[in-house]
Amino acid sequence: MAANASNGAAKQPPQPSPLRFSKFFQSNMRILVTGGAGFIGSHLVDRLMENEKNEVIVVDNFFTGSKDNLRKWIGHPRFELIRHDVTEQLLVEVDQIYHLACPASPIFYKYNPVKTIKTNVIGTLNMLGLAKRVGARILLTSTSEVYGDPLVHPQPETYWGNVNPIGVRSCYDEGKRVAETLMFDYHRQHGIEIRIARIFNTYGPRMNIDDGRVVSNFIAQALRGEPLTVQLPGTQTRSFCYVSDMVDGLIRLMEGENTGPINIGNPGEFTMTELAETVKELINPDVEIKMVENTPDDPRQRKPDITKAKELLGWEPKVKLRDGLPLMEEDFRLRLEDLAMASKSPKDDNQDGKQPPLPSPLRFSKFFQPNMRILITGGAGFIGSHLVDRLMENEKNEVIVADNYFTGSKDNIKHWIGHPRFELIRHDVTETLLVEVDRIYHLACPASPIYYKYNPVKTIKTNVIGTLNMLGLAKRVGARILLTSTSEVYGDPLVHPQPETYWGNVNPNGVRSCYDEGKRVAETLMFDYHRQHGIEIRVARIFNTYGPRMNIDDGRVVSNFIAQAIRGESLTVQSPGSQTRSFCYVSDLVDGLIRLMEGSDTGPINLGNPGEFTVLELAQTVKELINPAVEIKTVDNTPDDPKQRKPDITKAKEVLGWEPKFALKDGLPLMEDDFRKRLGVAKAK
Repeated sequence: MAANASNGAAKQPPQPSPLRFSKFFQSNMRILVTGGAGFIGSHLVDRLMENEKNEVIVVDNFFTGSKDNLRKWIGHPRFELIRHDVTEQLLVEVDQIYHLACPASPIFYKYNPVKTIKTNVIGTLNMLGLAKRVGARILLTSTSEVYGDPLVHPQPETYWGNVNPIGVRSCYDEGKRVAETLMFDYHRQHGIEIRIARIFNTYGPRMNIDDGRVVSNFIAQALRGEPLTVQLPGTQTRSFCYVSDMVDGLIRLMEGENTGPINIGNPGEFTMTELAETVKELINPDVEIKMVENTPDDPRQRKPDITKAKELLGWEPKVKLRDGLPLMEEDFRLRLEDLAMASKSPKDDNQDGKQPPLPSPLRFSKFFQPNMRILITGGAGFIGSHLVDRLMENEKNEVIVADNYFTGSKDNIKHWIGHPRFELIRHDVTETLLVEVDRIYHLACPASPIYYKYNPVKTIKTNVIGTLNMLGLAKRVGARILLTSTSEVYGDPLVHPQPETYWGNVNPNGVRSCYDEGKRVAETLMFDYHRQHGIEIRVARIFNTYGPRMNIDDGRVVSNFIAQAIRGESLTVQSPGSQTRSFCYVSDLVDGLIRLMEGSDTGPINLGNPGEFTVLELAQTVKELINPAVEIKTVDNTPDDPKQRKPDITKAKEVLGWEPKFALKDGLPLMEDDFRKRLGVAKAK
């Protein structure tokens, strides 16, 4: 079993498929390489094919890969090439999976950002499902982009990153972060043998010409005699690893005993201006260097800390930049000579939101015109049911609730069942839903750690596939959609209070990441659908909320304390007790959600009460108000518990005219009354 770099104990790996023990299979190691027709993938195939005991299967959809990169192996008895998109299931029998499939150049991953996320998330789910079925070891090529625009330099694997979850690069950055999350959740939940490589900038032969990456751009421009275009300010740094060194690192990681993540890259650091000057010197001294405008969210610095790779893999790069560039130049010269004109790259024209799609024609029929049809996913849950109550007050609203009842309950909405303007559907959002609506409030997802950690893989599917399905519905019928995101996107924040501009401090591999990273990538999807398809979106980041109908004993601090106080049990405060939270009463939150939906701002907007309390202060308040006789007891904390959490609600005040009205001491007694009724414990006179 590989050394486990994650929180929580992993299960034993599943046994290989029985087919692997047949006479035919015993002789060779069968290796699947997704994205194997691409730049790095094809070099990996070359190295693997050198071993006569390896049988290599490549799957690629040829979006950025090319058969030309593999032509020397086509027809070889130990090689198989399959045209396949990893977002679809694949049934093969293999021992190892190198999962590389995903466009890595900004030009290509921004061309269709929604597809990029699907490749990272659904593609990784499919490969993990395959690994589980056949008992294979799987390696994910993650990326240095998980560190975003890093505030720590150089970047060690323990750094959680500084990533914008709603920027134009987030389809790739957040997609890879949630792919890592899935890898660790399958490792912990199903015992899958995993390996994660965080690869830094890599260069060499077979890179796509004009793919928008700096080394290939500069070499192609130098060979054509064009100015080398350096994005401002030119002082931003990168580290460049030659592809043969990268492949060596990947194989060592796959064959080693550590799960990762492990940085694989060259720690030699160069500014963009220095790189341009080096290319000019080596390839074409006559070209000029020209400064151009930069792209959004371009990292200011990037350099791997490869201490872990050295110690655990015995790996470090050998090829220096000045030795590698001429090898790449030779390849580019041959390919440019063979082409009358270099292939045109996809236009990167998805920066601005398009006009929203027209509503479904059904919306103009006589039946639909009088009322506003509103879908609430997770509408049988705590917050969702209160939102239903508020929306049903308007006689012009028809409300449809979709819920799978994992944490929700029909009891929360029983007073509406049978009402002519209300409809309840038992439905899981990970499956497609076909309804005609004008508004979608997308709340569906377990929000308590007890529930979202119960099946972390399902939590990610709910956040990602569920959001994809709701966005697909919004696109089809022309509906406006609101996502209830969470303050967990800020992780364990280093900025206090948290404004919407803060990118967060989130562990992508921890036991809470199924929820935290799931919500971050759900936000990414919302903004990519907005930019790519013109969908009208709203994103709310909700902070701790409390009130009647919360699940009793759901692990959240307010419900725990109230239930314990009513039962006469000790109030269990997780150590140290000085960690802070802010608590918003549910009616205030619902008011904020409706104001956001009906307003003109996409968000994200923080919705929460800025009143800040330590967990110990909350326990003392509950004790004072509900049961002064109970004790307060300190217990061990859980992994990755945030030390502080408080919303900056300036934007909500200015844009929505919203701020909470309920003080904590006013809201707790209302919740107490509800809990006493459900627990059957009367208040002492």
